[in-house]
Amino acid sequence: MQSSQIKSAYNGRTTKSIEEWKEIIYVLKNMASMRATSLAILLLLGFPGIRVYASQTSSSYPWRFTGANTPGDIYYGSLRLASPGMLQLFAPGYAAGYFSSNDETGTTNKVTRTSNGYLFTTEMSSNTGHGFLRATETQEFTGQGRASFHLILSWKGKGDAVLEWNPVLLNVSPFVGSTLATKPGSVQSIPYIRTGNTGMLTLAPAFRKVNFSGTPLGEVQLTAAGTLPDLGDGRNDPYLTNRDVLWPGLLGVTIHPGQVITSTINVTISGTPPSRDSSVKSISRATVAPLPEVLAPPRPLGCFIVPQPKIVTWGKLITLSGVRPTLLLSPNILHLVHEGRFANINPLVKMLGLQVSQAGVLKGTRNVLTVTFRGRKEASEIPNAPQHTEGYGLIIHGDGVAARGYDTAGLRWAIASLIQLIQRAGSNKIALQGCSLSDWPSMKFRGVHLFVGKNALPFHSRLLSRVLAPLKMNRLVLECEYAAWKGHPDLLTSYSMPLQDLHREVEFSKSLGVTPIPLIETLGHCQWLFTKQHNLELAEDPKHAYAYDATNPRVYKVVFNVFGQALKVFDHPREFHIGHDEVKIPGFSGFGKYPYRPGNVKIGLAHLFVGDVISLHNWLARHGARTMMWGDMLLNSTEGRSSRSNPTMDAANAPTASMAATMRNALPKDITICDWRYGAGSEQRNGLQIFQNEGFSAIGSSWYEPGNIKGWARQIIQHHAKGLLQTTWDGYDSNASLLNSGFRQYSAFIDAADAAWSGNVLPDTSGSIDALRQRKDPTAAAMFRRLYSPNLLTNCSRDGWSANLATLQNVSLDASLSVPWLVSTGSVSTTKLHNLDCGIEVPYNGRAVMLASDVSARLLPLAPSAVSISVNRRTFAMAFLQAATYAVPDGTTVAEILVDYANGSHLIVPVRSGFETAALSSGLPSQSMYSQRVGCTGLGQGLWMRVFTWYNPNPDLVIRKVSYCAVSRQTSALLFGVTGVVSK
Repeated sequence: MQSSQIKSAYNGRTTKSIEEWKEIIYVLKNMASMRATSLAILLLLGFPGIRVYASQTSSSYPWRFTGANTPGDIYYGSLRLASPGMLQLFAPGYAAGYFSSNDETGTTNKVTRTSNGYLFTTEMSSNTGHGFLRATETQEFTGQGRASFHLILSWKGKGDAVLEWNPVLLNVSPFVGSTLATKPGSVQSIPYIRTGNTGMLTLAPAFRKVNFSGTPLGEVQLTAAGTLPDLGDGRNDPYLTNRDVLWPGLLGVTIHPGQVITSTINVTISGTPPSRDSSVKSISRATVAPLPEVLAPPRPLGCFIVPQPKIVTWGKLITLSGVRPTLLLSPNILHLVHEGRFANINPLVKMLGLQVSQAGVLKGTRNVLTVTFRGRKEASEIPNAPQHTEGYGLIIHGDGVAARGYDTAGLRWAIASLIQLIQRAGSNKIALQGCSLSDWPSMKFRGVHLFVGKNALPFHSRLLSRVLAPLKMNRLVLECEYAAWKGHPDLLTSYSMPLQDLHREVEFSKSLGVTPIPLIETLGHCQWLFTKQHNLELAEDPKHAYAYDATNPRVYKVVFNVFGQALKVFDHPREFHIGHDEVKIPGFSGFGKYPYRPGNVKIGLAHLFVGDVISLHNWLARHGARTMMWGDMLLNSTEGRSSRSNPTMDAANAPTASMAATMRNALPKDITICDWRYGAGSEQRNGLQIFQNEGFSAIGSSWYEPGNIKGWARQIIQHHAKGLLQTTWDGYDSNASLLNSGFRQYSAFIDAADAAWSGNVLPDTSGSIDALRQRKDPTAAAMFRRLYSPNLLTNCSRDGWSANLATLQNVSLDASLSVPWLVSTGSVSTTKLHNLDCGIEVPYNGRAVMLASDVSARLLPLAPSAVSISVNRRTFAMAFLQAATYAVPDGTTVAEILVDYANGSHLIVPVRSGFETAALSSGLPSQSMYSQRVGCTGLGQGLWMRVFTWYNPNPDLVIRKVSYCAVSRQTSALLFGVTGVVSK
């Protein structure tokens, strides 16, 4: 589960004229040379509700902050130098968390204007139950390029404690390529990419002085006093969640009872704050050249099915012209088709150019389908179905197709495989991949978890019909607490799903053989019950309306009413998921205290939790539904088999192992436990065997990491568990726009389907150009695009154009350098990208146009602000091969693509980090369906680019020109190539 659900969506934007946009760009670029009041206005426009401190001119006072009573992100001139750090206190051995400064409780902040800067003060105090903590942290910034961070901390406890304190996290970008010296003769450099083991890499242990030379800021010096801190490279530290930062502070310092810790870290910057002369605005201009064959030819049918079959013999590729197929079905299947309960056949019928009413009957059979060609009336051979639930047999040969399911579900999945192996090539031509298949699932339960939303129905219908059912997923867990429940206007939100839409989705899901299961969060994660501050009298902690009071009968009056409506909407499901995750997380108080009410504190967590589950379980049992629930509150971090990679169990929130065992022992054994764990490798230490040994059915629950999905599949099969649930945590308002903001969660459906059915997982999306050219199997991302939007590629012709960037390219890639683009000579021989997910080839020669930014201004001072490409032709889609020099937070706009039409209209397309582009150092999957990561070759081997495909919403209009404009001052955009194609 996630502690918070975040709604995000991509929204394009337009203005009235391209000239107005140019003026906006000019004004924004000149903001850097204005007084700090203008800078504050700009930041306030970009960060609503955030107070900005920068009252003096940028030349005399270079520091800027985006926080209110704390510094927040710290800028030096125009560069983001640091982001907030934190203070944490743990039990010895990190066995439990005592305190975190991220929690509001026990922490006060204030800011003071000094004679030459600002002083931020944070007071922290906490009675942890194991002792009393008191600490004061000050952060002072002066106008001479100096900052000072100071900590005084006392601990009066029953025993030792472990302290971690880092006042800030230093953005690594300004330090890449610089040299670091801690003492004479001890010099090392900060490489562009950190390789090696995961975890914190110590650069300077217990340092007194560290000098950085050769940064865009000039010379940067860190000095320390008191308890000496460490300086670490945190880029491979999983606890920093892939953030590109340097970590200065106290790491794992043991504090004894009564001890006082003091520590000081000073930062001195001797250089001038970077601020590019914004009056110099250069635009490099490029022309286009015809490039035939810009679209890779359609990939012929291959010997590949997702999920991969158990037993298969591949035959020849069969092409039939002028065919008139005959479709025959068993009586029981024909009956379901006529009742609208076998929608799986619809895409096959459409592919064959038939109508459902034209299907004939195969008397004396069950769960059989045949398709014959060349005038034959019956198939010459009908396969046997394997003796496995949901199993099927399938034969494809020159005379036709025959499939038999062990049961109705088996025939559904046979059709799903058949559709992947047949395609219509024109009105009178059909191509088939010959084969003989015998297949059955490795897991009984193969589910996907989704949220509902006001506009979820069309999105989910497409996912169900084009992705989930074709990939043989057979369960859909719909988290629906935010549906528009009748009689509860206080629970309505702007994104509540209408009940009639929810019922339509339920019915449509069933027609495809995918069983819908309602999920309504109860006990914890119950913000839905307190929408717009309603029903606070039912909250356990009214100041943190998160969990409800399990001893209040009025709670169950509301909950059971909503449950009853859900049972009707879902047509009396056999299973019902009640949530119950993260009611209490050790060491985290962001959800408030649980228990909080004095009477409930006396009852205790275990009795409250168990009593609530039993109440809900018994009510559901009386209404014919079995209970499902998350498993983290029934496990303790010390349980399970320990290993070096998993010294403790994740997603195990019971305070003690004995309490976890007590709660498990008290619950009814017909409950199905969904054990979740999302980090790749974390699933190896799980609760499947614990739950099953105590009589429960268990399901492993994964997220988007391919390694996590594959690892869960192995564990589920090894422990003979019930199955796999693929979770999706992408906000309470599910809609199609999420494919452009959280795509990796949806492409993971492909991996999950393959893992749950066959135990396998598809190849990773990563790979070099040569590897992609040679690869035969589709990646998960490519497979999702092909299934979900099959017309994007088929609507492209092979005619188009390519931008001529040869004379504009100002950098070459060399991954062996500390800054890979420092070299500007030598290049990889010209080549093309082949077999990209988008299908469009983009020229690549290892060279790029680097656009201007502050962080690289000293490396390439004449870099252009924009590249303008004269197109003057109709274009259906454009593919941009691109990257960013340095990592910036996901969602940061790195560049803007300005599309200028001949009729005077235009569009602006943002190029965002983590979505349409990413740093060369980042191998993480893209979060946009229209962006693909691809590895560089030659001198750039080990670095990563992105191919972003933009589909023109106005393909009939002539595009006059396309401008690729630098936007971010924190990183430089790299443009390797641009290709456009026209529609058929």
